Amino acid sequence: MKIKKTLYKLLGDTIEYKDLGDNFILFKHNKPGTYIRKGAKIRVRKDQSVFIVKDNVLYSVLRPGTYYLLPDVFPELKDFFEKGLKSVVDVDLYMLNQKPFANKSWSNKEAVTIKDKELKHVQIRAFGTYSFRIEDAYKFVSEIFINKRKYFTCNILVCLGGYVAKAVAESMQEAKPDIAEIIDSYKTFESAALKKLKKEGLSIGVDFIDVCIDNLSVPMVVQQFIEDMKWRDIESRYKETEA
Repeated sequence: MKIKKTLYKLLGDTIEYKDLGDNFILFKHNKPGTYIRKGAKIRVRKDQSVFIVKDNVLYSVLRPGTYYLLPDVFPELKDFFEKGLKSVVDVDLYMLNQKPFANKSWSNKEAVTIKDKELKHVQIRAFGTYSFRIEDAYKFVSEIFINKRKYFTCNILVCLGGYVAKAVAESMQEAKPDIAEIIDSYKTFESAALKKLKKEGLSIGVDFIDVCIDNLSVPMVVQQFIEDMKWRDIESRYKETEA
């Protein structure tokens, strides 16, 4: 048995990625037309995780370390090991990048409705950036990859950006400010949004590091109304000083 294991280890490939870069959150190791050989050595480096799935079922999450793809090491995969000395393992293997990601864009897909004393209801959109790190690989894979079925980096970024947009919108609505106050001090909502995201991120294994609101999109008629209000206020103060 020991001789057989040694042979598998010698014949197996080495799967490792020294640096996953800044452009990938995850990617599939075995592309179409390729396979994973039994006995493959999987080397997981710092700030990485590897997870093994089959038919959208999560079987293993590997943290930093070295592993050999053998039945006695992964008994949960015993049904996927094909027979023969050069057999393959019929599973999908994904690399997960757990380095911090910075300056990713977010925006409100749907306009946020703000109640205003003068204008009643105003719809605005916000734009900005956020930074995050995948803190808990198992939670992230279970919630984002398996449950939400986000398989590509671009889809994951859109999904996480949606969490940010929702937190910003809720922070603005809960504060119940007038639209003029939001336009003048929208940056003050960043800390409230981040606090919400820290809590929300626990359930999906993501640590949101920061949130920036770079700009607001406000209907032109609302902008004009606010400008008129400012001028009326200036005019009334000028008349008071003259009197």
